[in-house]
Amino acid sequence: MEHRWLGFLSIGALGLMVFVFFWFRNQPIEIPVPESSVEVGSITQPMVTFVNPARGAEEPTVTVVEFGDFECVACKTLADSLEVLIKTYPNTVQVVWKDMPNESAHPLATPASIAAHCADRQGAFWTYHDALFDRQSYLGESQFTQIAQDLQLDVEKFQDGDLPSHVVNLPLLIL
Repeated sequence: MEHRWLGFLSIGALGLMVFVFFWFRNQPIEIPVPESSVEVGSITQPMVTFVNPARGAEEPTVTVVEFGDFECVACKTLADSLEVLIKTYPNTVQVVWKDMPNESAHPLATPASIAAHCADRQGAFWTYHDALFDRQSYLGESQFTQIAQDLQLDVEKFQDGDLPSHVVNLPLLIL
C-alpha cells in the first residue's frame, strides 16, 4: 500500500509519454521551400512543324504532342483519351503526332508509321491512325493495305513508296 503511489506515478508517466509521442507525430512537418524556381520554358519542347500531322483546334491554346507507337497498348489508351479531350475542347486543344516506334518490342511499329504517313499523303492520317489502333491486337503487314482499302484510299498511291525524306528516314529520326 505504501508503494501504491509509485504504480500510479508509473502509469501516469507512461500515459504522458504516449500522449507526447502521438502529439508530436501528428504535427505538420515544415518543408523548406527553395528560393529559386524553375523557369518556364526550361524543359525541352519538341519541335512541331508542318510535317507532323495535327488535329483539333486551328489556333490552339494547348498543344499536346503525342509520341506514339502503333503497336503500344498504352499509346492506344492515350490516343483514345486524347480523342475525348479534342471532342471536349474542340477550340482549345490540338494534338500533334510524332512517331516513336519501339522496334525492339514492336517489329511492325515502323512499317505502321510509314503506312500512316502514306495515308497522310491522301489526307487520311488520322482515320488511318485510328484504324491502326482499332486493329492493334491483330495487326499484320497485310493489314496496312487492307486498312487503306477499307478507308477507300487510292491503293496505288498508298503503295507507290514516294514518301518525303522525313518518313523514309523514320528510324534514323528516332535515334
